Amino acid sequence: STAAASTSVIFANSPTPLEVINTNNEVVAAGTTGAQLILNDPVTTGDLAFMVGDDNVGIGEQFCVPLRASHFTNLIGHQLTLTWDPAALQYTGVQSLNLPNLTTSSFGTLAEAQTAGRLRMLWQNTGLTGVSLANGATLAEVCFTAIGPEGTYPIDFSTEVLPVEAVDANYQNPLLETVPGTITIGAGGQDGASLRIVSAGV
Repeated sequence: STAAASTSVIFANSPTPLEVINTNNEVVAAGTTGAQLILNDPVTTGDLAFMVGDDNVGIGEQFCVPLRASHFTNLIGHQLTLTWDPAALQYTGVQSLNLPNLTTSSFGTLAEAQTAGRLRMLWQNTGLTGVSLANGATLAEVCFTAIGPEGTYPIDFSTEVLPVEAVDANYQNPLLETVPGTITIGAGGQDGASLRIVSAGV
C-alpha cells in the first residue's frame, strides 16, 4: 500500500522485566517512551503532514509537545482537532504560536479541552496570502499536566468536530497525512532513568 500507516514500538516487561540499576547497585525508577514507525512517511513522500511530538513525563509533571508540519506550502488556512484521554492528560494551554494571525482565539475553549479531551484549531491567514514553512516547523506547542496513572497515552487527530483539512492559495485541498504523538507517564519522570526509542519514518 502507498497510504501512510504507523505501528507502535514499545518497551515490554515480558519475558525479561525492565530494570535499571545505578552505580550503587540500586534499582531506580525508569520511565520509557515508545515510538511510532511510520510506513510511507509523509515527510519523505511530499504530502502535507501534521505531527504531534512524543514525551516521557512523571506523574504531576507539566510539559508541552510540539504540533509540527511538513510540506506546509503556500497554505492560506487549515483546521484540525486533537484528542487525548482527559483522565490522564490535563490540558493547560498553548504557546509558541508560529503562524501569521494564529492566536489563542484560534483554538477551542479550556473547558472543552479539559472535560472532553479535545482541542480544535482553526487558522486562516488574513488577506488569503499563502504561507510556507520549513519541513518540521512547529506550528504551536500544546501544554498539559500529567495527572493519570502510569501508562502510554496517544494524542491523536480526530475526524469529528473539525476534521483535518487544509487549503492552499489556489483554493486546492492538498493531500495530507497525520502522525499522532505518544505520551508515556512513568513514576521516574525527570528524576529517574529515561529510556527512549527514536521515532522513524520509511
